[in-house]
Amino acid sequence: MNIAEDKMASTESNSPSAPGEKQSVSPSQHTDLTESTSSENFQADTLRKFSYSELAEATNSFSNSVCLGGGTFGIVYRGCLPIGDFAVKKLYYTGDGQHIEEFENRINVIGMARHRHLVSLIGYCCEEYDRLLVLEFVPNRSLRFHLRDAERRSKLKWSKRMKIAIGSAKGLKYLHEYCEPKIIHGGIKSDNILLDRNFEPKVADFGLAILLEGYDAARIYVDSNISDLEKISELDIYSFGVTLLELITGRKIYEDEYIVKWARPLMIKGDSINVDYDGLVDSTLKGQYDQSEVERIIYCIAASIYTPSSKLRPKMGQILEALEGLIPHQQLWAVEEHKEITEVSNQLWSKATPSQGTGPKIMQIQEMPAESNYSALEPAAMLSETSLEATAQSAIPPSRLMKIYHILNKIVSRIKNSNVSTIGVYGGEGIGKTTLSEALKIQPAIRDMFHFVIWVSVPKVWNLREVQLQIGRQLPLSGKKRINKYTLMSFLESVKFILILDGVNGFISLNIVGIPEPTPENGSKIVLTARSAEVCDRMSADLKINLEDLFRELFCENVGEIVYSFKLQPLAPKVVDLCCNHSHAIFLMSKALKDESDVRVWKNAVDMLSRQPASPEQEIENIMVNILKFSYDRLPDDTTRRCLKNCALFFEKQEIARESLIDNWISDDLMDMYQKGQKVIETLVTAGLLESSEDGQVFKLHEIDSSLLLEHVFPSRLFLRRKGSTLTELLMDENWENSDEIYLMDNELTELSEKLSSQAQALFLQRNLKLRKISDTFFQDMLALQILNLSVTSIKFLPDSLFGLVNLKRLSLNRCVLLKLLPSRVGDLSCLEVLHLEGTAIVALPREVEHLKNLTSLKVSFREPVIFDHPKKMIPDGVIKKLSKLKKLRIDVSPEDGRWKASVVSIVLEVCTLTTLDTLQFYFPNVKLLSQINWDTTPTSPPLSHFKFIVGDHTNRIICRLPHDVDVELGRYDKCLKYVNGEGAPEEIKKVLRHTSAFFLDRNMSVEKLSEFEISNMMQLKCCVAGECDKLQTIIEGDQMVTSASGEVELGLESLEYLYIYYAKSLRSICEGRLDNSSFKKLKYLTLHMCPELTIIFMPELLVNLSSLEELIVDDCSEVKSLVHCKDNEHEIKHILPALKKISFHFLPELDSISDVVSIAPRIEWMDFYYCPNLKSLPISKAIHTKLRQIKGEESWWQSLEWQNNEQDSNWEDIFTPVDEWD
Repeated sequence: MNIAEDKMASTESNSPSAPGEKQSVSPSQHTDLTESTSSENFQADTLRKFSYSELAEATNSFSNSVCLGGGTFGIVYRGCLPIGDFAVKKLYYTGDGQHIEEFENRINVIGMARHRHLVSLIGYCCEEYDRLLVLEFVPNRSLRFHLRDAERRSKLKWSKRMKIAIGSAKGLKYLHEYCEPKIIHGGIKSDNILLDRNFEPKVADFGLAILLEGYDAARIYVDSNISDLEKISELDIYSFGVTLLELITGRKIYEDEYIVKWARPLMIKGDSINVDYDGLVDSTLKGQYDQSEVERIIYCIAASIYTPSSKLRPKMGQILEALEGLIPHQQLWAVEEHKEITEVSNQLWSKATPSQGTGPKIMQIQEMPAESNYSALEPAAMLSETSLEATAQSAIPPSRLMKIYHILNKIVSRIKNSNVSTIGVYGGEGIGKTTLSEALKIQPAIRDMFHFVIWVSVPKVWNLREVQLQIGRQLPLSGKKRINKYTLMSFLESVKFILILDGVNGFISLNIVGIPEPTPENGSKIVLTARSAEVCDRMSADLKINLEDLFRELFCENVGEIVYSFKLQPLAPKVVDLCCNHSHAIFLMSKALKDESDVRVWKNAVDMLSRQPASPEQEIENIMVNILKFSYDRLPDDTTRRCLKNCALFFEKQEIARESLIDNWISDDLMDMYQKGQKVIETLVTAGLLESSEDGQVFKLHEIDSSLLLEHVFPSRLFLRRKGSTLTELLMDENWENSDEIYLMDNELTELSEKLSSQAQALFLQRNLKLRKISDTFFQDMLALQILNLSVTSIKFLPDSLFGLVNLKRLSLNRCVLLKLLPSRVGDLSCLEVLHLEGTAIVALPREVEHLKNLTSLKVSFREPVIFDHPKKMIPDGVIKKLSKLKKLRIDVSPEDGRWKASVVSIVLEVCTLTTLDTLQFYFPNVKLLSQINWDTTPTSPPLSHFKFIVGDHTNRIICRLPHDVDVELGRYDKCLKYVNGEGAPEEIKKVLRHTSAFFLDRNMSVEKLSEFEISNMMQLKCCVAGECDKLQTIIEGDQMVTSASGEVELGLESLEYLYIYYAKSLRSICEGRLDNSSFKKLKYLTLHMCPELTIIFMPELLVNLSSLEELIVDDCSEVKSLVHCKDNEHEIKHILPALKKISFHFLPELDSISDVVSIAPRIEWMDFYYCPNLKSLPISKAIHTKLRQIKGEESWWQSLEWQNNEQDSNWEDIFTPVDEWD
């Protein structure tokens, strides 16, 4: 009896609490809900019968404001009576109002089921056509609610998950084995396991099918002497196994593929349980789990789901004993005794197709009279779990989906218009109307809007009965009821539905079919597809949509205003027409031609699209290939093209986060700067080749694009052994001989001896961690090789044959930590342009490097030698200046290596002769060396576009107080200056600052104000970190601002976006004195850590400027009393911190006020508090802070808060998360 179903995500996250949080109600005679070992321990009294008017009053007339959600059997509301809170389930009842006595008899039987792990039935209402259940209120929502969000899932520690597994099994065992008569649930899933405040599980929705399905459903609830009971109970075992699988993996039921199919290879090898724990167990647990307990659950899952015959499945009592460790869990897996059956099962698995479902489903159909919610697994039932593309692909092939993919959201937005009830979509044959209607049916946004989504394929020859049956099969109507106009009308009038009619070719009387008229008042909708606008008119459509117009609209809005240029008028419509009404083709072409004014380019596009395919069947593929070639050729540089290829090779069907994508490109030596990665992503998204999530942090390359790019567009013939294939040795493969590029990275190769293709131009072997040896002859015949990547391998020596690769242009050996020597023969690689040696054990470069006259990029890190017999110089004199084509130079040294200090002056002078250099990473042991770089004159010194400088007498510390994420943030900027152990603000530092985007002031001895480095020198500064600067008192002193020659005041830190201050003993304010209007105007992230003199964070004069601040973290500042003080500036409090989304206050013992006004931070989403004992109130209001999603803090602190302005803790209870011992 599910009283908190989570079917609609919006309902889950935003449903308000009922007024006055009270203790959940269960009947007084059943307060002792201890676990029973016999049904006789539970003596159930007669349930209370409520009147409809009582329940209507208790739920505010079943108001949406107290609606908890809707599900298969009804809609759930939270109610309040003087005795406490409870849940009311308003059942979808389609009967004729008779058989009240029969209903009451059944409800009383179900009400006898009493157990601490079952949701208690308190009473019911049975009046005419109304059937309602009154249930115990369980406040902490469903297991599915906690699993499907990564942040909530991370709080489900292993101990809680084990408690949930065991408690649920106890409840189900009671239903199966101790109830008289016995009850089979028939619908076990994570929605139906509810959690109380202590995360104790309670099984809901048991027995409801009996109440609504009539006698035909009685086999779900049968007496103990019915012979089919054991067979039917196997449904619950299977479904419980799937639920346990969700619990330990955190994975959605459908995430690219059905969870049961996905998990099998991670659990079972052959006939044995062989678990890949890293691949299977939820990553948010971060390895913090008891492996023996996980193993128990895995055996229970395997026995429940993967046994080749349902006869081998254990009883619920056996599962419970195995979970509790009372019996050896290994004995549940009995497959070894039935090997012959298992082999048949494996054949079924291997032959299963996406349309057939999974192995267990096939076997269920063969062996069982009915299936549970999970074993049936209709794709539409899982849609609220998945993204559009993932779900649509389960029912619609990707090639069809992409035809309408980019106009789908346009249709959805029109459906959301509350003033439109009937929408007619029309267009000619083959334009994609049916595909569009099928995609709408399974769109999560649509299913979240309506209780029921009904899709009907209208017969070409009208058949009323067929249409009514199609509709009836998609509704939970009684099996005894004849499907006709009256049963459909009666049911649909009480729910919010959308009816999608595909292929309407004439007028249809909806009233005759049994469809209520959709109106803005009832919220229901009708969407129909037809070939003409006339049919839409006859169906009285409020809105008509011409798909051809929609395709043209898609093109125009993406190509830009240039499309309206007179000279392009004849060409633009032709481009759209040649894309054959294919939304993805139109989308890519519009992106490729965006803002392009050159008529020749448009004519080339028309010519390219006009090329005829080999056959009519290949028309769309031919168009897509030509468009992708066109887009690929228009990318701005080879780096962007290589990054696109990298995505196609390794991230097919995968979504990947921004940072991971850029890290991968850097790791694969495609680039060396985070900012470059940002620009590449922006370019690929603008070109439509990468799809971005709404927040711009996750990206995906469409599967169709990926396959066509690899097969037809990229110029090289490729051989790919995909990541994770765990190749341990090279096996001769005929494909190698014909391959221009060979990709063997991320495998487990240990030795290279077999020769590969003599035609190969690129060989990628990076991240073969076990690779230690390469035979001397391995590269002997690979004279065409131009690119070789051996990074992150365990090689100790480079083979002689490598230095015979006369055409080699790129050699990457990064993080080969065992490589100690770069042989002198490296000078033979005369064509070499890129040599990367970062993270090796090399102590010096050989002089022969000077022969690499074509070298444009050199990256090297030197290890400090531990022996006495070592080269005196890391880089021989004169080598650097002979590499006259160098554009990128990165030298990483140990600050304690005396050899660097002895030779750095001469190396600096040589670097300054490199006129083409644009990227430099360098350590300057003293400030004076910076004077050699003259930023104002070329070609005497390099015009650097990227640099990372560490300046100062820097020594490694045992403890680094700079958090890793801050170090990563500094690394994102293309011009970074770190000034270490310095005094004051030297002129040399000021000069570099003028060109710097990220500045790290580390352990400065005397600076009292950051503005001592002069505001005019920090105009380009976007990121600033200051740590362990004991004298630092403020960031900016307004009185130090200067006036330019034109008489204007120089703006203070106008570009700054990120400010992190830590261990600042003397800091007392962010700013002092007057400020111009642009200072800190772009600041988004501010962190203050360990600033013991700080008392008020923001003074009134600073508040006006902080219009962009999104995140504020204040930690361990012992004297801070207030965030904002505005009493004396009431005229300026209209927009206090308008962009702030997140605040985190930890260890602020004196903090007693956040703000004097409630209107602070209207966009706040997250508030996190820990050890702020004097903070007694929060300036939040339901009316203003509508986006607030989480408040986190200690339970005792939360209970002690004082609420004003009619606010109360119960209003925010649903978003408060208590801090536990693990946080």
